[in-house]
Amino acid sequence: MNKILLFLLSAAVALYAQDRIYASFDVAPAKDAQLALKAVGIVKIVNVEIGSAVKRGDVLLELENESEKLAVKLAQNDLESAQTAKAHAKSVLDKFKLVQSVSSKQAFENAEFDFKNAALAENRAHLALNLAQKRLEDTRLLAPFSGTISGKSIEVGEGVGGVAQKLMSIFSYPDVKLKLSFDEKFKDRVKIGSEFIYKLDGQSEERRGKISLIYPTIDTKNGKIYAEVRARNLTPGLFGEGYIVSSAQDGDATSDKNTAEPKNKDENKTFGLKFEGLKNGGHAASGAKFDDKKASFLNLGAQAKSEINLNSNSACCVKFDPAAKNANLMSVSNLSHKQGDINLNAEFGSAQILLAAKRQTFFAKRDGLANLTQKPVLAKVRNV
Repeated sequence: MNKILLFLLSAAVALYAQDRIYASFDVAPAKDAQLALKAVGIVKIVNVEIGSAVKRGDVLLELENESEKLAVKLAQNDLESAQTAKAHAKSVLDKFKLVQSVSSKQAFENAEFDFKNAALAENRAHLALNLAQKRLEDTRLLAPFSGTISGKSIEVGEGVGGVAQKLMSIFSYPDVKLKLSFDEKFKDRVKIGSEFIYKLDGQSEERRGKISLIYPTIDTKNGKIYAEVRARNLTPGLFGEGYIVSSAQDGDATSDKNTAEPKNKDENKTFGLKFEGLKNGGHAASGAKFDDKKASFLNLGAQAKSEINLNSNSACCVKFDPAAKNANLMSVSNLSHKQGDINLNAEFGSAQILLAAKRQTFFAKRDGLANLTQKPVLAKVRNV
């Protein structure tokens, strides 16, 4: 078990290094519903079993509904009668319009009134028919979407008591989704549309999909975030693993490069900097680089010597002896302090800085580089 955990951990680290985020997943239906009926009655027909494939609108079961069917027929008859009455009223009104100039005003208004009542009666008949048809439809359980019947808790002859009673369950198919889980530390790197490359457990075929949904909360029990990927023709309940190709590049190395250079190149360089181009009497600007492990102090030019700020007594782990410690080593060229056998002449034109290890012995030159990792001390500054 420990070997498996170590393997998974190493795989996750490797994927992260490649800007890939490890994620496991379970296959779940894109839609899943518990079905019920609003009507109350006795089950007359059940058309499906568990595992049956259905299409949207298919009748799954039907209650005894003879009374509802009769109500529909009566409503249809009433509608036909209302339509006939309306047609007759319209014919009478049209005739009165032809003789309106020679007929009484009262007779014309009565014909107009009868036509309006006939139109309202027709509209009521339409509404009554729609209501009767709706009640008949309520006795039938229809598939809300295409899928597979995953559960059934009702049989022919049993009673149905309303919407509180769940009769069947259905899940969508072939449309499914992958429910991904990944570490919450990657929440800012996973975006909608990020590619997910995965394999089902026990299969070698590589599949691809796009992140379609990211859950807005973190699971406090395991520190995971969940996301969804749409898929097709996969059986719900399968599982697997893969990696998300992050849409946001890591950028750590680039960030280090961008921040390695100081914003102000005129800053004093007392630690962690590297001096280059100082050989053979070369000059270095105050923004020269200094490496804390390798530095060349041979043949420093006058300009570099006058601009280097040595106001720290512990710059880059270099210690000054007691006499040098009291010297005024400021960045200005006024270096006239002299104590003991140390002569800091103001011209300081071609001073040779000697670094020594223990007991102030001279160090051996190696390719013009001085090793500062052994904490050498500044032994002498000679006046030439």
